[in-house]
Amino acid sequence: MPDAVARIKAGETVTAGDLAFSSTHISYQGKTAAWDEVTHVVINIINQFYTMVIRTSASAWINWASVDMHKVPNCRAVEQLLTHICPSHLLKPAE
Repeated sequence: MPDAVARIKAGETVTAGDLAFSSTHISYQGKTAAWDEVTHVVINIINQFYTMVIRTSASAWINWASVDMHKVPNCRAVEQLLTHICPSHLLKPAE
């Protein structure tokens, strides 16, 4: 993960399956949203379902993306990576 954080801080994009992250945006399945457009990034673990829900200002009440984290390579590393690259307004303790 330190290598991924360093690459992002150097202006590169890091990918994990259909997800891609940079210092300026997040992408999923060919869609891209700038971090300043992202309003919610929530990781849910309910029973055996492990998903990440992303909403943007343009998507308002519907999900911009709903990611099956079981299909993301190194999904736990991706979860940790998000804590280092997400804008501060998205980082909140779990409820």
